[in-house]
Amino acid sequence: MAEYYNIDPNSDAGKSLMKIIKWMLNGMIALGVVFIVVAAVTLFTALSRGKDLVEPQGTIVGFTASGAPTVEYEVDGETYRFVSNVSSTAFRQGQAFNVQYPASDPAGGRAASGRFVAPIVFGALGAAFTLLPLLLKWIFGKVFAPSW
Repeated sequence: MAEYYNIDPNSDAGKSLMKIIKWMLNGMIALGVVFIVVAAVTLFTALSRGKDLVEPQGTIVGFTASGAPTVEYEVDGETYRFVSNVSSTAFRQGQAFNVQYPASDPAGGRAASGRFVAPIVFGALGAAFTLLPLLLKWIFGKVFAPSW
């Protein structure tokens, strides 16, 4: 049978526990702010890199031994090929594939996906690591006031 301890927040043990919880929540908030800054930087980078990208339609013409699709696309009558770093068992030969390349370098094609994955992930983590501790601090402040 599990034992539960009822710690008085005004006792020495309770005050120590409250101090540890405050430090943990403040650390989570700091980590959340770092995640939000990283999300902002990666979003800015994704947006600024996307300004000069051209996005033609390519076609999957084959697969590597590891299953990555080989994509072919055409620019001004010239055909270019690249092996995508995005692979899936759902891809089929002859299937349309979104490509992007810098306007100044048509041979620099790559898969046109995932540009906003990092900002979304870091933004969601930042929101969770910032808002959840703030909510917990508010709840603890209501429950354990004035010892909190």
